[in-house]
Amino acid sequence: MKQVWQKYYHIGQVVLVLMLLALLLYSTSFAMLAAGLAVFLLGMKHIDEALRAFSGSWLENMLKASTASTFRALGFGALVTSIVQSSSLITLLSIAFVSTGMISLVGGIGVIFGANLGTTTGAWLIATLGLKVSLGLLAMPFIALGYGLQQVKAWRGVGGLLMGVAFIFLGIDFLKQGFDGLEQGIDLASLYREGWFGLVTFTLLGAVLTVVMQSSHASLLITLTALSFGKISYDAALALAIGANIGTTITAIIGASASNAAGKRLATAHVLFNVVTGVLALMLLWPMKWLVEEVAVLIGLAGDNYTLRLAIFHTLFNLLGIVIWLPFLRQLATALHKRFQTPQPQVVKSALLTSDTSLRALQQSYRKLFSLSHAAIVESLALKSKTERDADSLLEWLSDSLEEDAKKPRLKKMYRDEVKPIHSEMIEFAWQMPADMPSEIKHEQQAILQASRSLVEMVKHAKHMQKNVWKLGRSGNQTVRHCYDLLRLVVNLALLHAGRYQRGDTSLEQAEQQIIADERAILSRFEALWQQGIADGKLDGLNASSLQNDLGYCKALLQSLRFAMMERSGASPVDDHNEPELAATPE
Repeated sequence: MKQVWQKYYHIGQVVLVLMLLALLLYSTSFAMLAAGLAVFLLGMKHIDEALRAFSGSWLENMLKASTASTFRALGFGALVTSIVQSSSLITLLSIAFVSTGMISLVGGIGVIFGANLGTTTGAWLIATLGLKVSLGLLAMPFIALGYGLQQVKAWRGVGGLLMGVAFIFLGIDFLKQGFDGLEQGIDLASLYREGWFGLVTFTLLGAVLTVVMQSSHASLLITLTALSFGKISYDAALALAIGANIGTTITAIIGASASNAAGKRLATAHVLFNVVTGVLALMLLWPMKWLVEEVAVLIGLAGDNYTLRLAIFHTLFNLLGIVIWLPFLRQLATALHKRFQTPQPQVVKSALLTSDTSLRALQQSYRKLFSLSHAAIVESLALKSKTERDADSLLEWLSDSLEEDAKKPRLKKMYRDEVKPIHSEMIEFAWQMPADMPSEIKHEQQAILQASRSLVEMVKHAKHMQKNVWKLGRSGNQTVRHCYDLLRLVVNLALLHAGRYQRGDTSLEQAEQQIIADERAILSRFEALWQQGIADGKLDGLNASSLQNDLGYCKALLQSLRFAMMERSGASPVDDHNEPELAATPE
């Protein structure tokens, strides 16, 4: 069934492209409209990419510093969106930052609400400047200058910004020419029906246009240009603007699809704000039109200037949404926290937007891998996850933990279903991180990947040990049992020391020294017991061989653990022991 749908989907795509091509060949005006829209979207894409190149500096630092209070978050969202003219970028950045814990959910919601208000400045710029001045000739030198600056690494971001602005100017000029020449063709005004049917229909049309183009700015540009040339009525333009606000939520939905529960909470808040605000604006359209007229009279606007009236309306209904939602912001955040308690994805893919958020997501995934690896070893070797008073007390507990009726944990399944998937996704995620990220972030990325590899190796060594621990460690031979208790003891103590270091309760140097000291002391007891067992005849050749193999796996596990700690901290691992040659564990 899926293959059949895919077949028809591809056929539909081909038919749509052919129909569009025929339409463009039929009318040069339609071709000019399509070209203008494409160039405008290309400009938005250049601006997005340029701002992401700057993301490691002022934009991210300001985002983290400006969300300490709700009103600061609102102001920041409005101000930055007014500057960069991309609410989609601010939305995606906010989702990435909330997903990785860099800003709170309340702060992220404040930024999103502010971004909705800030995006209305685009309508003002197009209505006041873009439709009244010929921008095509002004765009040409900016394209040339921007392209030249992009060839210099230090100025690549500035060059991208200049090219983005220039393409936006050029796209607006092409759209004006297309609508100006569209004297014969589709009469858009005749498609509108007075009353609620027409309003709802054009609201849905505005939402669909925005979803297809993934840019409310592009929808508003088409709406304002068509309105200025009399191709649509004022009421139809208002409905299209409301629909554009609703349709822009597609960016948040797409961004949240690769995010964790925190990102989904923020995306849901964005959808609720835009949809509820849009529905209210539609229901209160006539009172809102009256208010627009009052503002127009106040600022001395000409009676036939409907493009600026549309800009006023766009600002007022977004401001209305903020006024309505703001008193309930914390209640909204609390409700979203309760609603989204879904399992977290292994790696937050939405954090790939910037180098800082990418690194934060990778760090979060490492902490999760650390916890999973430790939990897998604790369960598989029947260890204790909490600290005992001393090694002797822990040893006494361990000697009783391998109960005869206890079922051996399925470490192989835990490794396959939990440890390996997150490690694989971390590697894939690391390769998708921004290529131009700063050197210090690259260094941290490599350290995390190396430490993660050591954690996985640690679990593999435990997997080799597990079979004999549960088979021979519960045998009637007390010497064999005590030897396996000692191996489990040294692993248990090492995990406890590593856990304290991971939580920040002790330094790397202290944790490493304790692990090495315990390893030397306890494995010396193991060697002495092993040799005495052979001398007394309490260990036969098979048991003695199995214990030596598992001693090797134990040493390798401890070494992998120490390497993970040192690699993660940026220290150079010192090989305190030679890597043992690991023989196959006897049946």
